[in-house]
Amino acid sequence: MGVTYIIGRSGTGKTFQILNELQNKLIEKNERKLILLVPEQYTLQAERDLIQQLDVEGIISAEVLSFTRLAYYVFKEVGGLTKVKIDNLGKSMVLKRIVNELERDLTIYKKAIKQNGFIDKLNDLIKEFKQYDIAPYDLINNIDRLDENTLKFKLQDMALIYSAFNGYLKGKYIDNEDHINLLIESIEKASFLDEAEVWIDGFHQFTPQTLRIIEKLILKCKNVSVALTYDIKNEANLFFLTQRTLFKLRDIAKQHNIDEKFVDLNQNTNIVGIRNQEIDHLEKNLYKYPYKPYLNKVNNIHIFAGSNLYSEVEKVATEVIRLLRDHQYRYKDIAIVAANIKGYGPLIKRVFDEYDIPFFIDEKRDIMSNPIIEVILASLRIVYKGYQYVDVISFLKTGFSSLTKSEIEEIENYVLQFGIKGSLWFKDFTIDLNKNLDEINVIRKKVVEPFIELEKSIKGNKTVTEITEALFYFIDRLRIKEQLEIWINKQKSIGQYDSAHENSQIWNIVMEVFNQLSEILGKNEIKLKEYYKVLESGFMACEVGVIPSTIDQVLIGNIERSRSQNIRALFVLGINDGVLPSVQDEDGILLDHEKQYLQDNGVFLSSNSDSKIVEERFTIYTVLTKPTQYLHMSYAIADQEGRALRPSILIDQFKKTFPLLEPKSDLILNNDQEIQLVSRDRSTFKYLVHNLRKYADMERIHEIWWEVYKWYCSSEKWKEKIDKTIAALFHENQVYYLKGNQSKLIYDKPIKASVSRLETYINCPFAHFVQYGLKAKERREYQLRIPDIGKLYHDVIDHFAKKIKEDGLDWHEITEEQCHNNIEQIVQEISVKFENGVLYSTHKYRYLITRLNRICKRAIWTMIEHIKMGDFKPWGHEVYFGETGEISAVEIELNDEVIFLEGRIDRVDFFEDETGVYYKVVDYKSGEKEFNLSDVYFGFQLQLMIYLEAMISGAKSANYDIKPGGILYYKIDDPMISSNETNAEQIIKEINKKLKMKGLVLNDPKIIKSLHKDIEKHSTIIPVSLNTNGEVSKNSSVATEEEFKVLLKHVRNLVKQASQEIVDGHIKIDPCKKGKTTTCIYCNFKTICQFDKSFNDNKYRIIKELKNEEVIEKLVRTKEGDEDVQLD
Repeated sequence: MGVTYIIGRSGTGKTFQILNELQNKLIEKNERKLILLVPEQYTLQAERDLIQQLDVEGIISAEVLSFTRLAYYVFKEVGGLTKVKIDNLGKSMVLKRIVNELERDLTIYKKAIKQNGFIDKLNDLIKEFKQYDIAPYDLINNIDRLDENTLKFKLQDMALIYSAFNGYLKGKYIDNEDHINLLIESIEKASFLDEAEVWIDGFHQFTPQTLRIIEKLILKCKNVSVALTYDIKNEANLFFLTQRTLFKLRDIAKQHNIDEKFVDLNQNTNIVGIRNQEIDHLEKNLYKYPYKPYLNKVNNIHIFAGSNLYSEVEKVATEVIRLLRDHQYRYKDIAIVAANIKGYGPLIKRVFDEYDIPFFIDEKRDIMSNPIIEVILASLRIVYKGYQYVDVISFLKTGFSSLTKSEIEEIENYVLQFGIKGSLWFKDFTIDLNKNLDEINVIRKKVVEPFIELEKSIKGNKTVTEITEALFYFIDRLRIKEQLEIWINKQKSIGQYDSAHENSQIWNIVMEVFNQLSEILGKNEIKLKEYYKVLESGFMACEVGVIPSTIDQVLIGNIERSRSQNIRALFVLGINDGVLPSVQDEDGILLDHEKQYLQDNGVFLSSNSDSKIVEERFTIYTVLTKPTQYLHMSYAIADQEGRALRPSILIDQFKKTFPLLEPKSDLILNNDQEIQLVSRDRSTFKYLVHNLRKYADMERIHEIWWEVYKWYCSSEKWKEKIDKTIAALFHENQVYYLKGNQSKLIYDKPIKASVSRLETYINCPFAHFVQYGLKAKERREYQLRIPDIGKLYHDVIDHFAKKIKEDGLDWHEITEEQCHNNIEQIVQEISVKFENGVLYSTHKYRYLITRLNRICKRAIWTMIEHIKMGDFKPWGHEVYFGETGEISAVEIELNDEVIFLEGRIDRVDFFEDETGVYYKVVDYKSGEKEFNLSDVYFGFQLQLMIYLEAMISGAKSANYDIKPGGILYYKIDDPMISSNETNAEQIIKEINKKLKMKGLVLNDPKIIKSLHKDIEKHSTIIPVSLNTNGEVSKNSSVATEEEFKVLLKHVRNLVKQASQEIVDGHIKIDPCKKGKTTTCIYCNFKTICQFDKSFNDNKYRIIKELKNEEVIEKLVRTKEGDEDVQLD
C-alpha cells in the first residue's frame, strides 16, 4: 500500500509523468491491473492520449476509467446490486410526485414547488446531502436550535421531503449516491483491484463520498497516485483548492499509516510541449503580487475588443483561418472556451459554418424543444386541458400529424378566429369563413381522430402504467419512430451530424422515461394533470450529450467544462465585467449564511459563494495556461441589443503584466486587419458587400476589395449572386404607378369608397393599394381588439335608438331609469351574440360586460341630456348614405368615371325654422379624438365633412334651405375626475365637462342657442364659449355658413384629387409625418413596403400644422376653396 502525490503548476507535465509511469509499468509486463481514473468528460481524450503516447505491447492491461465505470467493474465482479437503480430523471419524477403529495404539509416551499427549475434544485440539494453524508435527522437536529426564521422553515420542509424520498426508495430502488456508498463497501471484495496500481488525474477537489472511494482504493491497491495542480509556495492562495485536497488525502494516509511519496514537478525544466515565453510568463504572474511585467514585444498573446459578441466570434474565425494558412496548425490544435457558452454557442455555429470551420461544441443539451417531446406533452395537454387552441396547434406543428402544411394553416386560421376549443372540436363547424365548410370539417376530423382512443384510455382513475402504455400506443400509431428515422437520415445526408446524433438518442430517452415511470410509480393511481407534471419533470431532467464526429476539429466548451488538452492555440471569449470572473449569485435552495450556520453546527455542505470565487479563479488560471504557443483573449464593447459592456478586471491585469501588449479592435480597421477579412468565399462575401455599399455612398475603400470583386465576378459559382448584389446596392425601394390598366382590374367598378378608404390613401397611397387593391388582411383572432370595443358601443347606442323609436318615446321625455333599464337589457342581448360569444370566453372579457354597461349608461344618459338642453332633435341613427340608403351617395365626377362615397353616420340631429333646416352630424368615438381644421385641410380628417356633405346634398328640398348646424365628435366614456368636491351636482358638472363634444359649429347665435339653450360663459355641450358681452370667444370652434361652404368645397376637391389618383393607379410609398408622429406607426403593412429613410426615394411627406384661423384664411382668400394642398 502506498500513495504518491504528483504535484506541479499548470503545464509542468503531470499528465505526461503519469503516462510515462504507465508506459514503464507496461514494459515490465507484470500481471497487475493499471488504472487511470479521470473525470467522466475526459475519458475519451485520456484514452486517445494513452494510445498515442504508449507505443508498447500489452496496452490492454491499462484502462482509462471514470468513477462510474469503476463502479461497473466492481459490481460486475462482486455483485450486490439487488435494487433497481434510478438515475437523475427517475429521481426528478419521484420528487415531483412527493412534493405534490406533501404540498399541504409544506410551509416555505408550498408555492416554490410549482416553479420551473425547483425540482432540479431540490434534486441537486438531496444529491449534495448524500455526497456529504447528511441524513434527514441531521437537519431535524438543527431545527430545534433555530428561532422562527426562514432557515427553520426550510429545514422543516427539506427534512420532510428528504425523509419521504428515502422512504420511497427504501428496499426497492437505489440512486447514484447510495450506489456509490454501496461501491465503497464493495471495493475491498473486488479481486481485480488486488495489487492494482491506480493513477488519478484531472481532479482538483473531491466530495466526501469520492474521498472515501479513494481511501478504499489506497487500502486495497498496491499504489495510488494522485496528480494535483499545486505549488507549495501557493502565491495569493491560488492553490487553496488543491492544497485542501492534498491535506485531506494526507490525513487519510496518516490515519492508516500509509507510505507517502511526493513527485514535485515545479522544478521541471524539460516540460512536454514546451510553452513559449509569453504564456509561461503569464502562468507564473497571473495572480502573483507583486507581478513581474513582461518587457519584450508580445507576439503570441492577443487582446481583442469586439464591437459586439458577433464581431468577437468572427475575429476568432479569421484568426483560426490565419493560423491554419500561415502557421500550419490543425483544427484539433485549437480550442475555444467561453464563460457564457449559451450566449456564444449559436453565434459560433453561425459564423463557423460560414467560414467552413469544422467544430464541436461540448455541451449538454436539454430536450424540451425537441418535436417528439413537444408532441407527447402537447397531446397530454390537449386531453386534460380540453383541446385549447395553443395545445392543438402546438401538436399539429410538430410535424407528426397527418395534416399537410396548408391544412394546418386552414384549420389554425379558423379556430383562431372563432375561438374553437373543448367540445366544439367534436361538432361540425357551422360558422362560414367564406370558405368551404365541408373541407374545414374534413380537416377537423383528421385533427381529433387520433385523440378519441387516447382520451378513452387515460381519463378517469388510471395508474401510471396504464397512462404510460396508452401514451406509448398513441405515439406508435402516429408512426413517430419511423418519421424520426427519416429525419435522421436526411440530417446525415446534408452533413448535420450533431442534430442527427441528438435525434438518434431522443427515442431511447423517451422509452427510458416511460420505463422509469412505470417501474417507479407504475401501480400508483394518478390524475392526468399530475401525471403530466411528473412526466414533464422527467423530460426536464434529461440532457443529450453529443460526441465529436471527427478528430480534426476545433473544440469549443464552457470555461468550467473544457475538455481541451495538448492544445497549441486557445481563444477565450467573453472576458467582460460580471461574466469572467462571474458575479456569484446565490441561486440554490440554501443561501451562504444558512450553509455557514449548518457548518458551525457540524453539517458540512459544498462551496458557498466565497469558495466559488476561489474555485473560479483557479479555473481561470488552469484554462488560460493550457495553450503552448498562442493565446487570444477577447471581450465585447456592447451586447446584441447595443447596450454597453465593460471589460473584465482581468483585461487590465493582462495589460499591466504585458505593458507592450497592444489590444486591437474592429471599430477602426488597419490595413492588416482589413486584409485578414479576406478568407473563405462565403465569409468574405459580406465584407465585399459592405465595402461596395460604402463605395456607393461615396466613401473610400481599400484597394484590395476591387481585386476581391474581380474574383467573385470571374467565379461561375458567384457570378449570379454578385450581379444581384450590385442590383440591390442601387435598388430604389419605390413604386409609383400600376402598369397599363391594372388599376381597372384590381378595383371594383364603379368605385364605391368609404371615407376611411380615402383617408388611408391620403396618409399613404401604397398602404391603400395593399389594403384595397391587394385586399391584404390581418389574421383575425378570437379576442377583442380596440375597434371591437368601438363597435360594441355603437351597437348598444343603435339598439337603444331603435328601442326608443319602437316604444314611441320622445328623446326629451326619457327618464334616467328608463335609460338605464333599456341599456342593461340591450347590453345583455348584444354580449351573448357579439363576435361568436367572445365576451364570455374569459373572466377578463366577462368583466368588460360590466364596464360596458357602466360606460353606456353614463354616455347615453349624458347624450340624452345634451338633446334635452337644445332645440335640435334626432333625425336619424346609423344613417346610411349610399346606393340603398336613406340618403344617396356622394358622387364625385372624375375625368372619365364617377366615384361614389358611401358610409354610415352615427347620428343626425336637425333644427328647423323659417330660414331653413340645419343639420348637426354627430360621430361617436370610444377614444380621444380632437377636431383639427389643419387635418381637414390636408385630408387626414374628412369624415365629418363628408357626412355633412352627404346630408346637405342628399336631403335637398325645394321647400326649404339645407344648412350646416355643426359637425361633432362625442366620446363614449364614463370619465374619472380628480376633485375634492363632495357635492353630487358639482361632480356631475365636472363629468359633463369631460364629455363635451368636439368639432365645429355654425357661428350663428340662434344655432348656438339651439344647440345649448342655457349656455352661459362656457358650454358643457359644444366647443363654444361666450365673452361677457355675449359674443362668441376666439377660443370657440365655430365657422360661418360661408366658411362651411368653402370647407366643403375644398374637401370635395381633395376627394376628387385622391380618387383620380387611385383610378390612375398611383401607389407610391409616401407616408406622412406630422410633428413627431408618422402614419407608419400604426400601419399594418409596413413590413410589406419596407419603408427605410436610408433609401433616397423613401422620405416622409412633412405636414406643417396650421392653426384653425390660418386654414379659414387660406380657403376664404381663394373664395372658391379649391387651393391646392401644399406639403412642406
